[in-house]
Amino acid sequence: MKRTKARRASGRGAYLQSILFLALLACVFALGARLLNGADSTQFENAVLQYVVDGDTIDVTVQEKEMRVRLIGIDTPESVSRTQENTPQGESAAEYLRSRIRPGDPLYLEYDTQRFDPYGRTLAYVWLAPDADTGSQDDFRAYNLNAVIYQNTYCRLLTVPPNDKYADWFAQLTPFQENETSAAAAAPAYARYSRCRAFVTAVVTPKHAAAKRN
Repeated sequence: MKRTKARRASGRGAYLQSILFLALLACVFALGARLLNGADSTQFENAVLQYVVDGDTIDVTVQEKEMRVRLIGIDTPESVSRTQENTPQGESAAEYLRSRIRPGDPLYLEYDTQRFDPYGRTLAYVWLAPDADTGSQDDFRAYNLNAVIYQNTYCRLLTVPPNDKYADWFAQLTPFQENETSAAAAAPAYARYSRCRAFVTAVVTPKHAAAKRN
């Protein structure tokens, strides 16, 4: 009788070990599949654009809650400031952003270490595609709105630690000013901006319909 109970206990133990081994194996395969597909573990927060405030600030809703988002890593000239000088370049940057995203568009927020700035704005990287690979520098150039802005309109880099996750990649981007010819550099700001939409078509080829702007 004791031997029978011992065998049963041993059998149950072996069964549980087999289940645990299979579960562990499934986890390993799942992780391997994500790595092979170039997927990153970053989780985006879904948002919907409500309003473009200026070249680097937008209003969105997240789960029906309104929030103002300040894009991390970049700084465009002022266009709606009450305390600083507003410039044609700032208005140009804001108009570019309004041409790139429109109210109702889905956006995908990624946060860094510090979530809010001293003004209560949410600090975020804004992505244009839900399946963008945050571990891919090519995807960063094409589908990270912060990077797209820097490449396509008046803008400077602004790294404020501890929010510096993509600082190295930002530093490797070609800014809008360097993409212009010397002749265009002598033209008025709005004339220079008139070529911006044609330029972005060449630089940013959307990954799929969610990121596409016809």
